[in-house]
Amino acid sequence: IAKYRMYMKKLLLIMLMLVAVSTSSTTVVAQTRGGNQDREERLFIAKMKVIQEELKLDEEQTEKFAVIYRKYDSEIRKLFKKRYKRKTSGELTTAQALKMTNDHIDMKIDLLKLQKAYYKQYANVLTPEQLLRLDRAEQRIQFEIMKQGKNRKDRPRRHNNNND
Repeated sequence: IAKYRMYMKKLLLIMLMLVAVSTSSTTVVAQTRGGNQDREERLFIAKMKVIQEELKLDEEQTEKFAVIYRKYDSEIRKLFKKRYKRKTSGELTTAQALKMTNDHIDMKIDLLKLQKAYYKQYANVLTPEQLLRLDRAEQRIQFEIMKQGKNRKDRPRRHNNNND
């Protein structure tokens, strides 16, 4: 058990270091082929950190929950990639706008079905109280993601001028 705890502490330390690294600029990594996978992994680790804190998960729960949550997270990303397409240029016709609205509603329905299916699996790992707090943790994650996205948009872009 002591060896297991030492292993988990090292794993948690590595995860925390990865989260710290993720706050630095990732432009070079994003340009490489595996950049999206690296970004998605860092984001997953950061999500798990928030969930672990919010739900006060012990090591065993964290390990079991992470396996299930990773599958859920992957399915969510697939759902959004499949369903969420924006028309970014030109005017929308009424028919296009209605179709986009209906597609968005269908995506929300699919998302709720997916959440319901996974909550049943989460119940095998989490206590009822933790299960209730999970929604709050995910809302906190979404808020942080939106806040970081807004901060990136608000930041002035740096241009490399050789006139320095």
